[in-house]
Amino acid sequence: MKRPPRIGWVREVSILLPLVTLLLVLVSTVTLLAYRNAIAELQLALPGAAAEPAGELAYQSVLVRRLTWLVTSVNVALTLLVLLYLRHLVTPVETLLRQARGVAAEGEDGGGDEIDFLVSTFERAITALARGGGEEPDEREIASLRRALGSSLDSGVLLVDSGNRVLAVNAVGAALLGLPPAPLAAPAVADYCARHPQLVEILLQANEAGQGVSRQELEIADAAGGSATLGLTAHPLRRDDGTIRGVLALFVDLTQARRRAEEERRASSLAQLGRMSAGLAHELRNSLAALRGYLTLIERHPDEESVTDYLGEMRSESDQLHRVLEDFLSFARPEARLETLSLNELAARVAADPGLGDQEVRLRDELGGPVRIRADRQLLERALRNLLLNAAQAAREAAATEPLELTVTRGEASLSLVIADRGPGVAAERVEELFAPFATTRDEGVGLGLPLAQRILELHGATLRLAPRAGGGTEAVVSLPLGMIVT
Repeated sequence: MKRPPRIGWVREVSILLPLVTLLLVLVSTVTLLAYRNAIAELQLALPGAAAEPAGELAYQSVLVRRLTWLVTSVNVALTLLVLLYLRHLVTPVETLLRQARGVAAEGEDGGGDEIDFLVSTFERAITALARGGGEEPDEREIASLRRALGSSLDSGVLLVDSGNRVLAVNAVGAALLGLPPAPLAAPAVADYCARHPQLVEILLQANEAGQGVSRQELEIADAAGGSATLGLTAHPLRRDDGTIRGVLALFVDLTQARRRAEEERRASSLAQLGRMSAGLAHELRNSLAALRGYLTLIERHPDEESVTDYLGEMRSESDQLHRVLEDFLSFARPEARLETLSLNELAARVAADPGLGDQEVRLRDELGGPVRIRADRQLLERALRNLLLNAAQAAREAAATEPLELTVTRGEASLSLVIADRGPGVAAERVEELFAPFATTRDEGVGLGLPLAQRILELHGATLRLAPRAGGGTEAVVSLPLGMIVT
């Protein structure tokens, strides 16, 4: 087998470079001192010299002093640079050397040249990875690989060769998987990881088809009989010719992180429920106060005409109270009841909603044909109607005469429903505030329309965002995942 390039030159360079630098410093220093002494001797030999030679000697003396300072400074700087370069050159090798000593087989002679020792140790690890499925790995090489993985890593590491045999698993990985350390016999991954069939499938797929995974969550059974969540990344390892030599799997325990996230979600839900309850109580108090006021007026004005007027107002207030309760219950509804429905028909039905009054809606169906999806018909209709009602109210506030637009399209990543109006628009800094329950900018509004629409869409795995419309107004963009489509 062809050996990789040697790195023994590092030692020679680390010895020769300081020697060459020292030699240069000595030569330059000795030369300057000799020249300086020659000038001094000339000055002593010509005490009564003419003015011109004396001036020349003085000039040479000053020049020598300046050159002395310059050369000394250059020598110091050169020495510092050489020392820094040597530190940069030798530090990685020293680090690798320490790692190599940790993975060297027990009883192996660690004497001799340290660079040779370093290279030979890591060459054995690479050789074990490069073996094909037909040759049994050497036990000492496998042991060396396992020590290389070490217990200092925070992540679990599992190494599989091209024959789907477990070459190495570190202590963290074995603990996370609830498995014993892999024996030196290099067991088949299907046997060693039999408790985790999903992990086996991913490793086999990566080895056979070269398809790895990145940061995939994996639910496994832990040693205590419960479940744990692992974050898994599996990379196929390839030779220079592109063939697969094995798979390296890295995984971390996400169980505690998921638990903390769930606790934070529950705390957030409780806080949101508290805010919603306060908002609902406010709406109920207002409606009850209005009803009580109309009853008082009826007592004071019992004539038939006044009673009829007051009863009409009480009916309107009762309807408003009913809408608030319905919206609140819909918002708190835990899950969607899915059925198969036509997205084309759904869009046409909400565009013709009589609740919009005289507000015209222009429907643009750009799906290119019938599209059927799995969704909760009642909830999805309610979400789209709420968005259309908000758009209609915004258009009336701006006295806009242009019809609302409902555009339905299919993109590469999602199905989109865009509701566009020519209202006054929404400032970017207020968008997030409008999605909070009972937050409203209108006197007649309750503040549950947008939060309820967002909640319904989240139940379907969809998203809702508000964006400014070109030419003025607002666009409510609903993105449904393509996974909702029924083929």
